[in-house]
Amino acid sequence: MTGEEPLTVTDVTWRADSGLEPTSVETYVVTFDGATFAPSPGIIGTPAEPVSPESWGDIGMLEVREDIVGYEATIPCARFGHRTDPVDEFYVTLSTDGGGVLVRDLRFHYRTPDGEELILQSEWDMGMCGPEMPEEECPP
Repeated sequence: MTGEEPLTVTDVTWRADSGLEPTSVETYVVTFDGATFAPSPGIIGTPAEPVSPESWGDIGMLEVREDIVGYEATIPCARFGHRTDPVDEFYVTLSTDGGGVLVRDLRFHYRTPDGEELILQSEWDMGMCGPEMPEEECPP
């Protein structure tokens, strides 16, 4: 984002490997105190109900909102990372029936202020090990 007008998230889509589909996918926007923020690559539970709240450490969590659709990104790229500003981070949670999950091609669809529809594709695969997961994805 380079201008002053917000970008709006319009959808989140993903593709899962056959037989490794999640039973649910939920998205969250978590606002952190910029002075204490540190990225968290993974947690057990959800941002709203973490299984281990201590896993967040000393990060100042200010707000948790479910569903990122409709979220408006308002911080220009040039301002991102200034530690005095609150920081918003997207979280995606997956649930499994126990067999394992492998989600690829996570895509964030968004609209620019002039109405252009664009897609940001994550380079990360998300997995949860289980008996159905290929060994190369979850080595013993």
